[in-house]
Amino acid sequence: MRRWVWILLLSASAVAATGMCIGLVRTVFPRVSEETVPMYSYSMTADASYQVHLIPNSLYPEGVLEEGRLYAKSLVDQIQVTFSSDFLGDGAADIGAVYSVDAVVQGYQSTDNSRQVVYERTYPLVPETTVTDKTENKLSQTVSLGLDTYLNFTDQAEQLLNTKLSKEVDILFQGTYTARTEYGTAEEPFSISVQIPLGSDLFTITKGEPLSQSNAITDTQAIRPTPSGWLITLFSAGIFAAAAAALFLIFFSRLPTAQESDLARFRTIRKKYGSRMLRLLALPTISANALREVDSPEGLARIADERRQFICWVPDEDGLPVDRLLFVPDGNDQLYILRLKS
Repeated sequence: MRRWVWILLLSASAVAATGMCIGLVRTVFPRVSEETVPMYSYSMTADASYQVHLIPNSLYPEGVLEEGRLYAKSLVDQIQVTFSSDFLGDGAADIGAVYSVDAVVQGYQSTDNSRQVVYERTYPLVPETTVTDKTENKLSQTVSLGLDTYLNFTDQAEQLLNTKLSKEVDILFQGTYTARTEYGTAEEPFSISVQIPLGSDLFTITKGEPLSQSNAITDTQAIRPTPSGWLITLFSAGIFAAAAAALFLIFFSRLPTAQESDLARFRTIRKKYGSRMLRLLALPTISANALREVDSPEGLARIADERRQFICWVPDEDGLPVDRLLFVPDGNDQLYILRLKS
């Protein structure tokens, strides 16, 4: 085995063993990462529904109109609005809520899809109310209102302002849920409204979109992956194999001697240029000044081709060129020589 091959194989074994050791350490002791983990998850919803109760009349003998109709202000007796909401958590918690219902009357002017409020007044319909429960909190609140109080207020306001404005009353249901858990406290506000126009003899009622949202109390935890058994086996086997290969190279193989290296290189040259080589019995006598050194077998072969000469050598007792010398004679009493180096 040539020296460079031996060194290359030993280096490869060392690199492989090092890589396998690093892989084994990383597998047995994986990197700890941080992950946000939900400790208490919860959901909250809120919605509204309404009915319009009419004064007795021959057009609508049923006396009640459901949602999504066109209503005549002159026939409205009471508008009944029902708000509902619930809060549901996935674990133990003390859940409470504070809420209220207000009627907010506004006179406004609309320009370029924007609203400029000119006056406003709030009428409490349900004062601030607190409720509690253990794991689930459901709210349901119904209010009934007529329009006369709000129409009287808007008429007075327009008389003072001496102008006509768009006007409406918003029935606003709003509050906050509070969930106290072992992981901390969660607060979730909610708000939903029903808008009733006051400026037209015929009107429609608009409800806010149902509210539905989820959230969680979270914590950051260190996550250590479970070591992979098959990777541990693979890396361990790889370390053993690389170590065995290195030990074999160190203790059960040897580097070639200088003579063996010279012989191996000479055999390679003979295999490549054997047809153009000539074995002589003795080195020619020539002065040192007539020697021209060549640095490679390829260069010596090219010179031999140019001068139509053989690559000559004289064997020693081991079958190697004497003085490790290959040469090409020149007709001008010169020798082109190549000294073999192991």
